[in-house]
Amino acid sequence: MPIQLKRRILPLLLVLALCTTAAYYRTSDVNAGVTEDGSLVTVTVKPATEETVTDWEEYTGRLEAPERVEVRSRVAGTIAAVHFKDGEQVAQGQLLFSIDPAPFAIELQRMQAMLSQARDRVQFTAKELERGKRLVEANAIARRDFDALQHDAQEARSSLQAAEAGVKRAELDLAYTKIVAPISGKISRAEITKGNLIKAGEDAAPLALIVSQSPIYVSFNADERTYLRYYSNPKSAHDTSVRVGLIAEENYPHSGTLVSVDNQLDTRSGTLRMRALLPNTDGIMIPGLQARVRLQTGKAYRAVLIDEAVIGTDQDRRFVLVVDGHGQVERRILTLGSRQGTQRVVLQGLRAADLVIVDGAQRVQPGQKVKSDVPPDPGADEGVRD
Repeated sequence: MPIQLKRRILPLLLVLALCTTAAYYRTSDVNAGVTEDGSLVTVTVKPATEETVTDWEEYTGRLEAPERVEVRSRVAGTIAAVHFKDGEQVAQGQLLFSIDPAPFAIELQRMQAMLSQARDRVQFTAKELERGKRLVEANAIARRDFDALQHDAQEARSSLQAAEAGVKRAELDLAYTKIVAPISGKISRAEITKGNLIKAGEDAAPLALIVSQSPIYVSFNADERTYLRYYSNPKSAHDTSVRVGLIAEENYPHSGTLVSVDNQLDTRSGTLRMRALLPNTDGIMIPGLQARVRLQTGKAYRAVLIDEAVIGTDQDRRFVLVVDGHGQVERRILTLGSRQGTQRVVLQGLRAADLVIVDGAQRVQPGQKVKSDVPPDPGADEGVRD
């Protein structure tokens, strides 16, 4: 085939292909929204709802005991008995350990004997001093001898005070052989058991650990933005509601109140330490457990809600497809707010009762007519959402 003829045929073929493609798309536009049998495409829609909601921020925290005490002995000795079971609930003042009291009872008897000696000495020196007064008035003894009698009487009185203090100390040591719970709470196992010799004081090994559990704290770190936006006023911060859920729990079944906001920001993490107080009557929550925390960040307000699963993404924009009053598909660009469970707050772009396409959106496009199917929702009702 001559080259000139090829040059004439190729442009004709290209024009023919373009005309065929244009005709196909025109046919597609005419049939858009129509099934093979000529009926409209059916899509499932769900009305956007308006409810009262509260905004929350979510954090990860830890449960902490309001009171935590390591039980230590105040006297050294041998443990004679352990009076509790591992892990049980103990009351303040309940007997926990007994230390062999025999050495301390003997020491108390010795100090009581020294006290009797001191009292006898006081009586004797008082009589000698009285006799010396009469003799010095009669110039029967030297002044120096009288001064010695006064010194002996004063020294006897000081020795009596020391003996009395020694008796009190011995009585305390004997009482310390009964180790009682300083607080009410749940006790750990006995770290040192019967028959072991223990030391006393701060450096001694703890005998057990007691933690209070009801109520209980949950501590978490809030970001700087949240603090500046909502909690710069301490009065409003202490009225804030907190919801807590444990790792194995669904949602946030435990309610509490924010009771503490730290006085400085951690510059390394850019967060502020906060703490909430929760009731724990059943004792399920124990110190150290990880917790999911929802912090209230504003007052309740009315808002439009839709299921987050139906929201589409177009680059940096979020949108949904709705069916308008004429049965045509319309694309709505949304401004979104906070998450409310599986739903999302819509700040702009939707009104309550707008019919949002929840199933079939991939089969339709904006501008085409469709048939709407609204499924029954027996559980739908308005209320305060938290």
